[in-house]
Amino acid sequence: MTRDTLRACLFGGAVFAAGLAAAEAHADEFIIGATTHNGGYTDGPYAYVYTLDGGFAYDAHIAAPFGPTTASAYVAGSTTTNFSRVVLSSEELSATNIKSDGLSYFNYTAATTDFLVADTMDVLITWDVDTALSSGNRTFELLSTSPFATVFDYQGLAPAEQASGSTTLTLPNSSGYRVKFLFRSLNGSGEGAFSITPAPNPCFADCDGSGTLNVDDIDCFVTGFLAGDLETSDCDGNGVCNIDDIDCFVASFLSGCP
Repeated sequence: MTRDTLRACLFGGAVFAAGLAAAEAHADEFIIGATTHNGGYTDGPYAYVYTLDGGFAYDAHIAAPFGPTTASAYVAGSTTTNFSRVVLSSEELSATNIKSDGLSYFNYTAATTDFLVADTMDVLITWDVDTALSSGNRTFELLSTSPFATVFDYQGLAPAEQASGSTTLTLPNSSGYRVKFLFRSLNGSGEGAFSITPAPNPCFADCDGSGTLNVDDIDCFVTGFLAGDLETSDCDGNGVCNIDDIDCFVASFLSGCP
């Protein structure tokens, strides 16, 4: 059975009889704007990462002050013990700092970037930090910029919550946003990671993650079903693709997403 035959047979009557018209998909993504470091050891409009390892300095930066939508900067020392990284992309905003040599060298990871969201979207905010690194040497803050207001502030968490955790927030596309990352590891170890990514899609019928149910989701499901892709076609979660998943998907599609 071909993809078009399966699509027509399974969904032609039930779905289109519901009066659901195709619409343009809007993928969850970050649109990167102005980028800078947020104070420290260098001047210039860029994210900055630096590690001093064994007396040798390694540094890198994201040089573009206005985009692009995908960029990263990272450095690794002469051993694997020191590592700094910033990622500013359409799918991920993150900073990672690893310093485990215990010597009097240091790592510095800093970035501030403005961004927009293509459509109102849920984001997953995560943190995993060695809290032996003093609180003044780590920053993770998300702000709305029109008007300016704090959306999330890692420093506002209770001390017991700062080691690791996550939270999901909704970002309307009616505002611009700014995220600030900073790790400064001095005279000892210090490890941590901060990230903002699109939240996992809670509605199985929204197969393409656009936030809108339309013919693209049907195509996405059928393509996944024929390929045996469990992520997009195992609707009932039993680990196999079969007729039950088709029934599950049709029911979910016709019911709509929350």
